[in-house]
Amino acid sequence: MAVSVNASEQLNGTLELSVDKATGETVFVLNGVEETNLTTNGELGNGLIEHLEDTDKVSYSFTNTDGTVRHYPENRIYGAKAQSDDAIAVLAFENLSDNGGLVLERLTDTAVPQVGQATMLGDYYGYWQRGEGDGVIPLLVLYFFSGDAELSVDFADQTVSGKITDRILRNRLTNIPSSSLEFTDIVFETSTIDGFGGFAGATTGGQRTDWDDNDATLTGSFEGLLTGSNATGAIGAVEIVTIVPDGARFEGELVPLETIEVGIFSVSE
Repeated sequence: MAVSVNASEQLNGTLELSVDKATGETVFVLNGVEETNLTTNGELGNGLIEHLEDTDKVSYSFTNTDGTVRHYPENRIYGAKAQSDDAIAVLAFENLSDNGGLVLERLTDTAVPQVGQATMLGDYYGYWQRGEGDGVIPLLVLYFFSGDAELSVDFADQTVSGKITDRILRNRLTNIPSSSLEFTDIVFETSTIDGFGGFAGATTGGQRTDWDDNDATLTGSFEGLLTGSNATGAIGAVEIVTIVPDGARFEGELVPLETIEVGIFSVSE
């Protein structure tokens, strides 16, 4: 029996999928509304992970330090999808908010071995949102992330660990890699494989290397599913929330700076 995990606790919303296994066509219902305009941007994404977007625009307003207000049109929805014959992982969320959801679903049965070990390699793709002032300025997608994913599985101990490395930040408008922003690797702490072949745990790392603020709080998590008939692959997701007290200035006052990184990975032996 296929297993589906709607991991909406990672984001403050819900995402439901209906997948036609014959054609691969997917119906997205985000926060109770069927989204019919989500399209794939072939110039973006990473490896087997596709970049999804709804180019319907929402208005974003920003107050400059001189008090003038500037208005920007922004894409309404961003997302990512990794789909194979065995499984599908989809992330979708509304821009200018953290309202979204994640679905990890097997399309075929998986039997998890009880002996042996495996190293799985693949791709990672995600988004970096930034907001200030406890919601005074809403969370806006500024960059896309691409990177390499690695998952280490110990079937005898029924545990997984892993990492996301070589993350490159790309400008959302130009797709040009950032030359000034660098990040440490994301490390998956060892977690237990459950009875359905799923796993979840905490992450460490992932912070900006140019931030030297001991007061910053960084909270990260990951989750996923082993896939394939003999668990030779996996799909999953990562979320990292960083809050820097007095990290930004709004209308002359220091306010908290919040960033959210959320993305999906797809790996195989």
